Amino acid sequence: MGRPRSLGRNDVVLNPEGLRGTQLYLSAANGEITNGEVAYYADKEITDQITGSLLEAGSRHCTENLSVALTKSGIEHTTDFLDQGAHGWPMFGPQLQPAWDGIKSALQ
Repeated sequence: MGRPRSLGRNDVVLNPEGLRGTQLYLSAANGEITNGEVAYYADKEITDQITGSLLEAGSRHCTENLSVALTKSGIEHTTDFLDQGAHGWPMFGPQLQPAWDGIKSALQ
């Protein structure tokens, strides 16, 4: 069946050219809960932890696909794939500085 043509033109993985010349920093983890996240999720519903893991695993898959598309198109980008981490602030917080370091020169 495939994707409708109109949707494909807005798919950055299929058409990454619009990102050429943009300073890009991509980061994602694999959804595996870290020791620090065990403490973070200790007083939360188990569904919060499961959701964080699934969201981050999905984000990782999408981010890897984007990185491959960028590489194939010869578009420069920085990737930081983390060995562990769920989708939430315990992982996001430490990533703010590396993300900023990766893009700040484009904003100055």
